[in-house]
Amino acid sequence: MFIHKKFYSMFEKRRLKKRLQAFKLELQKVYAIDNKIEALIKLFNEVSRLQDEDFPQELASVRWLSRDKRKARGSLIIEIKIAGRNMYKMNRTKKGETVTADNVFLGDLFGLWTKPASYWLKNETSLKATHRPDIKGNPTEWYLIHDYQCGTFVKDRTESMLRQIDILLA
Repeated sequence: MFIHKKFYSMFEKRRLKKRLQAFKLELQKVYAIDNKIEALIKLFNEVSRLQDEDFPQELASVRWLSRDKRKARGSLIIEIKIAGRNMYKMNRTKKGETVTADNVFLGDLFGLWTKPASYWLKNETSLKATHRPDIKGNPTEWYLIHDYQCGTFVKDRTESMLRQIDILLA
């Protein structure tokens, strides 16, 4: 059976657009979550799901994009890799595994030990009571993990991915 190239391209564009729109909606939901540790876990879940579905490879194989869209595609693929699974970074999950507070590891900054996100969430009250004289601004361990590590990561990754998706959808 022969499928005309033009029809296939139109079908491929429509499918890619739907996937990008769904991912954009999930990223907007992540961005709106107040607890940045929980937002990070949700972001990792969404990105890991895309990786499991081989979406970055599918996106890389698209040939009909303009120069600006090819640059946006490359940037989006890089952002997905940064927020994706890696046994040596924060999202320490295997393919097919759900990202939870027990397999996301935070810390390793300002002398804080690396511990699962569940530890940081469970000890929120005591972490807010800590005082770090070596840190300017809000000198608590909660601030360092919640706002600085997780908040910055979520903000930077989601804003960048949303920008790239908008370019691809234009």
